[in-house]
Amino acid sequence: FVKTNSMAEAFEGADIVYPKSWAPYAAMEKRTNLYGDGDEAGIKALEKELLAQNANHKDWECTEDLMAKTAGGQAMYMHCLPADITGVSCAEGEVAASVLDRYRVPLYKEALDLWPVLTKELDFNLMFNNCGNLNLMHSEAAMKAARMTIATAQFHGVESHLIDAKEAKELVPALNISEDITFPIHGAMFHPPGGIVRHDAVVWGLAKGCAKHGVHIHQHTEATAIDTEGGKISGVNTSRGRISTNRVLVTAGGYSAGLIYHMLGIKLPISVLTIQAMVTQPLKPILDHVVSSGAYHCYANQTLKGEIATGAHMDPWPNYTTQNTAHYIKHQAEALSDWLPCLRGVKFMRIWGGLADMTPDMAPIMDGNDPIDGFYMDCGWGYFGFKSCSAVGKYMARYMASGNCPEMLKPFNLRRYENHQLMGETAALVNYTPDN
Repeated sequence: FVKTNSMAEAFEGADIVYPKSWAPYAAMEKRTNLYGDGDEAGIKALEKELLAQNANHKDWECTEDLMAKTAGGQAMYMHCLPADITGVSCAEGEVAASVLDRYRVPLYKEALDLWPVLTKELDFNLMFNNCGNLNLMHSEAAMKAARMTIATAQFHGVESHLIDAKEAKELVPALNISEDITFPIHGAMFHPPGGIVRHDAVVWGLAKGCAKHGVHIHQHTEATAIDTEGGKISGVNTSRGRISTNRVLVTAGGYSAGLIYHMLGIKLPISVLTIQAMVTQPLKPILDHVVSSGAYHCYANQTLKGEIATGAHMDPWPNYTTQNTAHYIKHQAEALSDWLPCLRGVKFMRIWGGLADMTPDMAPIMDGNDPIDGFYMDCGWGYFGFKSCSAVGKYMARYMASGNCPEMLKPFNLRRYENHQLMGETAALVNYTPDN
């Protein structure tokens, strides 16, 4: 442990940085006494005194130049939130906006912008509908966190707005904004460019585009082994014969971690959990936007056929099955009927399940040529990777063709766990299960 008065020295070679400004201990002690005495005038005077003191340290900011001094220039930035973001939430803050969220937002924005382009290039209706995404907030703390998320998105040129409960109800008249529900709605993040895209249409559209460009698609063909020679990929064995190749990409969703471990002996920090979804009977139009709630662990949107499609968080137990559960059906019915009471009495028609491959930092693993030359992986996307596949596919193809990792993908490498350079999808590491 080293104590220093220089930010430059503190950042030198660091794996993780947690720059946070605090008032002097004496001031904090004085503030506590003032609050205890109920001295509001004294509290206001102390705040002015501290603000004047802070004005003498405007250079105290976590910048790209300071981050460049960290280990490989890739240290993990952490903060207890909310943070004062320079040029976003204030003129001169404690962290540069580019440092706060330097990797994820640009990738997601590019992916969203690519869906209309793909629709045109593939000449196939992917049923992309940017109907807007409304993410409900259920506490003042959630609203404060949303303000920072929105400010970061706006910095990167992504349209996003913070609205109150009444404005949310104007967008979705069926929304219950009363105080007598489990998690009263305080407001919402509204992302107008967000929306939905039809998953099976995307699969068929991409298959059609691949076939048009001469790609061979082998249906009903099982990959049984991946061959290596001298630390390099040499081929793939299948149920219909062997394919000689010096490059292999494994991107098999929830099955990726098991395949990679059994065929190549590489253990990934991935937990595989079941995730379920369902649709109701067709209804007249009531939802023009996708609506989601983290507190309720529930989302809903209305399909072109009028069905309410809804899903939630993963099942809290690990398995490799896609079985449906009564627990999940009960959860969805209770959650939806709370904040969309007009759905009470509506019948669920179909339910299905899939596998979500979850990483500790809820960010994907996109890597190649390490530890085996010619081996590439794109996995760990959990339940939210589909939104980014348009952009990720482009960058992974470029990576495999050239052997050089694009800058956009470098932060998502596997060794970030070993080097403590985790992504900032969550405030802390998530331990779902023993690693599968």
